[in-house]
Amino acid sequence: MDDTKTPLLADQEDHSYSSIGGSATINPDRKSSESSIDIHTSASQEAGNVTQDDVNVKLYKRRWYMLVVFSLMSGTQSFVWNTWSPISTSSEVAFGWNDGVISLMANWGPITYFIGMPIFAWMLDMKGLRVSSLLSMFLIAAGCGIRCITTTPPWVTWTMHIGQFLNGLGGPVGTGGPPSMSAAWFPPNERTTATALATVIKFLMFEEFQLGNGCINDTNVTVPSVAKLREDIMFLMYIECAWSVGLFLLMLLYFPNKPPNPPCVSASVKRESFKEGLKDLLRRYQFWVLALVFGLAGGGSTAWTGVLKVNMKPTGISQDQAGWIGFYTFFASCAAMMIVARLVDVFSRYMKWFISAVYFIAASFFAWFAVICTGLLPATLPVLYVSVITGQTALTTAIPIIFEMGCELTYPIGEGTTNGAMTLMNSAGALVFLLVLMIPNIGTVWMNWTLVGAVSLSIPLLLMLREKHHRLDVDETRPGLTTN
Repeated sequence: MDDTKTPLLADQEDHSYSSIGGSATINPDRKSSESSIDIHTSASQEAGNVTQDDVNVKLYKRRWYMLVVFSLMSGTQSFVWNTWSPISTSSEVAFGWNDGVISLMANWGPITYFIGMPIFAWMLDMKGLRVSSLLSMFLIAAGCGIRCITTTPPWVTWTMHIGQFLNGLGGPVGTGGPPSMSAAWFPPNERTTATALATVIKFLMFEEFQLGNGCINDTNVTVPSVAKLREDIMFLMYIECAWSVGLFLLMLLYFPNKPPNPPCVSASVKRESFKEGLKDLLRRYQFWVLALVFGLAGGGSTAWTGVLKVNMKPTGISQDQAGWIGFYTFFASCAAMMIVARLVDVFSRYMKWFISAVYFIAASFFAWFAVICTGLLPATLPVLYVSVITGQTALTTAIPIIFEMGCELTYPIGEGTTNGAMTLMNSAGALVFLLVLMIPNIGTVWMNWTLVGAVSLSIPLLLMLREKHHRLDVDETRPGLTTN
């Protein structure tokens, strides 16, 4: 397996670099719009177990462009997947559908995720960002194109299902790929921030298009307006298709695997092959502890948020108010995620403590909410706002930290393989949660206490975890590092 860690001798397409460096000197005299660091070595890195000669490390301003374009791809897949939920009433009237059809439209996302994730995890690590991202965006655009064929039943049901299926196949890159983008283009003190920003842009696009789609959903639809509804829905299909095709063409023109020079030392190290990486990953027990945490707390949170309005029924709050709580939670989560991610980049060796802290906050506020739902505490609107928004925001801030910590624990296994396994655990946790919800007459109280238990159990698991930073050691533990 040593040969898989040896840096290549040329800047080739497999997104490794000429060599890697151990001691660095920052050159202040270089005149360039891009910041540049020359690295020279005399020792081998313990974490990477490699010998280093010489490498030129640069930070390119275009890294932010790459991150935004990648995030737009991820966000596009999300809002296309969620097309039908906000317009469910209008769609049922326009096409003669029922709730089962709408549910299956949404379920194509998780179904195809389990199919596509192993393939795209391999592609991210073996073929790089360009091929995997372009294929993902092509599937999204193709799915949108097929949905534009007809609005005439019963053919419209088939075209919409096929479109949702193809869009779902394109989802794994956007979900599990942000750490791969961060590792390829960003230095160590920006990696968590970049991963968080990719997540935030995806969330923002999802929320904005959900609000826009909701304008079509008219609950007072009459038979003579069916033709107009079909016309409005098809217009939405055209908009989503035009956006997807335009973004695909933009990525086709410029979306390289990696920058000409690596942003840090670890980025120049060739990752393990996919097969070897999978074998190695099975032996990384510390990683599986973290993955279990993400499955318990993250998966439970994902499912709980999806049925928030159901959870809040015992409090007597209206669906409109529950919707506003979800709306404010979304924006609070985005802001908190960016702030905490920036702090993690500054204090990069304390990841598990950051996660434990936000999980403790989440468990406390969700426990408060669970007690309110039992009737032991008054269910006033301000109390519900504070308990739900704070609890959910705390849990959401942990997502990019968990992704980056998983990469640190498993390096030099490829980031695609690592986060593919991580997101599959999260999806499995959410699936179990939702399957229990299908038990007849089970009620809603159990959901709140189950989430409290899942988050609380995750805290001791995190505290027992031995936090290691194999990738960061390669980047920071450089004998003779000097800064001019």
